Amino acid sequence: MKSRNVSEVYRKDMHSKRSDPYLDDKQHPEPTICTQCGIIYHKGMWWDDFDRQQLPKDKELYRVVCPACRRIMDKNPAGYLYVTDSEFVRGHEKEIEHLISNEAVQAKSEHPLQRIMTWEKLSPKWEITTTSDHLAVRLGKALNSAFKGDFEIKFADDQKLTRVYWERKS
Repeated sequence: MKSRNVSEVYRKDMHSKRSDPYLDDKQHPEPTICTQCGIIYHKGMWWDDFDRQQLPKDKELYRVVCPACRRIMDKNPAGYLYVTDSEFVRGHEKEIEHLISNEAVQAKSEHPLQRIMTWEKLSPKWEITTTSDHLAVRLGKALNSAFKGDFEIKFADDQKLTRVYWERKS
């Protein structure tokens, strides 16, 4: 993995053609529902807040497992956020937890395939895995914006995998 300055490469790397086997190019028949989480695929996009009353009554709902649920089932994250445990983190643990949770809820409302998979508080760091590399970056940027500190993003060269590191000593 390469480590580079965030501002220089963020847009280029986040939108590069690194392969993601969970996001296939094929269009699903419409309407399609995820059998695990219930999101709806309609007009080429996944929707979390889709009004099912808008679905044609005469059409059968196709059933699949969405890309995010497949990642979760396979335990194969696209993003990692590492929060280094420190005196600052322990002193602001609840605020940090709320910020991460709220940011993840907001992200999912905008992009239903972006979710937190796991959240483990391991010493000497927390590890949060996500179904999307974009979500890991978004969470790290939110932490850095709210609390400052040291922030680094590492992109894998050959696959859709991003590791985000954030720490603040004091």
